[in-house]
Amino acid sequence: MRSLSLAALLLLGTVNASGGITIGSTLTECKAIASKFKNTCTEAPDSAASWTDFTGETVGSCTQETCPDSATAGSPTQSCSWTRKLCVSCYESGSDVYIRVQTNGLPDHCYTTPSTVYSWTFDFSVKFNVDISGEDASSTFAD
Repeated sequence: MRSLSLAALLLLGTVNASGGITIGSTLTECKAIASKFKNTCTEAPDSAASWTDFTGETVGSCTQETCPDSATAGSPTQSCSWTRKLCVSCYESGSDVYIRVQTNGLPDHCYTTPSTVYSWTFDFSVKFNVDISGEDASSTFAD
């Protein structure tokens, strides 16, 4: 078992005897974490969504200076709406468990920024809850 941060504690709500949170790296535990996200796909956490069939959720009625993917800033009172996509799922490949994130990166709320927020298609997988307790942090990340 591995100790996780306060953010994970807030997601899971379970605490071990030392006051930290522990979770293993099983498919069931991965799905428990994935189900805590505000997923907009119906497949999560059991499987990934097909990006083309993945409708997302509409965030709208926001009055703000810039709208997502807008080429120019508008007036501070323009009305905006956009489609947010997020699908966090888990799967096994061989003996490894992976967590997959599919998103367009748009927020689930109105925001205030003079900069334009752009949607991007992100679709990536990483091994779930890999034990790095014996790793040298200086050699884990390349410069």
